[in-house]
Amino acid sequence: MKNFLGCILLSLVMVSCRSVGMLSIDYLQPSDISFPEAVRTVAIVDNTSSTDLLKSVEQINKASRPEQEELGVVEGNGRLAAEKFADAVAAENYFDRVVICDSALRAGDRFLRDSRLSMAEVGSLADDLQVDMLLSLEKVQVYLRKGLTYDFELDIPLQVVDAHVRSVVRLYLPGREAPLATINNTDSLYWIGTWQVDTLMVTEASELVSGLPVKYIVPTWKTVSRSYYTGENVAMRDAAVCVREDSWEDALALWKQVFAQKSIKYRMRAAHNIALYYEMHDNLDKALEWVEKAKELALLRDKKKGRSEAEASSDYVMIVHYRQELENRIAQLPKLKLQLQRFGGDF
Repeated sequence: MKNFLGCILLSLVMVSCRSVGMLSIDYLQPSDISFPEAVRTVAIVDNTSSTDLLKSVEQINKASRPEQEELGVVEGNGRLAAEKFADAVAAENYFDRVVICDSALRAGDRFLRDSRLSMAEVGSLADDLQVDMLLSLEKVQVYLRKGLTYDFELDIPLQVVDAHVRSVVRLYLPGREAPLATINNTDSLYWIGTWQVDTLMVTEASELVSGLPVKYIVPTWKTVSRSYYTGENVAMRDAAVCVREDSWEDALALWKQVFAQKSIKYRMRAAHNIALYYEMHDNLDKALEWVEKAKELALLRDKKKGRSEAEASSDYVMIVHYRQELENRIAQLPKLKLQLQRFGGDF
């Protein structure tokens, strides 16, 4: 696993009358679903309905009428979606081994049936593939409809095909009668300039949903933006230069100098920045302690200016928002640590 925190500095921006810098950080967030630590190897299986995609697309185009908005539903390319899904899971490096079942399990079906795997099927597949858990892709459905958009440059309306894509993934553990979890995902995309459906559209739609279930299954990296104060004070400007040069210790020393001053405004802004320093160094409790100081100073400053709670300053709003972000991260830590026990807690 890579380091828990990383940062990429972005350009400085101006917000209201304040000089505010922006940077982005990456942090690991837990998956929605937790399972036993003993689950080290998984298999992705294609359990979607097997259909003649070309024939289905031709039938939709043949049945389409000018006044009709709904074009119909097409079963997506399950084999392709399963392959892309397996690639996305493997890329997270969470499991020791990720394999894909080569066979479409429902390829021989002549009639519609419940897509869930039976306990016997799960046990047999897990034994054959030598895995601890199955990730079964059970539906990829593409809902198609016609629409119009307007090209203002050409001053003409353009035809559009909209697609809403739905996927269903179920997690199975051998010996368990019911699925461990069911993950439903939807997304959408569109194509401009036609009302005719083709197989490439369905292929693109199938690829679109393949990576969506991953965040529910394994911890994933999230990129967020963070604000910090940069100007109106020589030390704050110097500290901003240190941040741009990735000299965080020097920036911290300067912010602490500013926090020792009498000005409530500068102390508030320095406290906010010190909180960011501690978040960047993976000390979330300390970060929360400092952002709480910044919040109290913002409240005091607003009170001295005669502002009511409904008239809170932009500084107060910014600081409270950051405080909420930190609280959310701290709340996730116990679950994340549980999910990363397999790595000895090293994240």
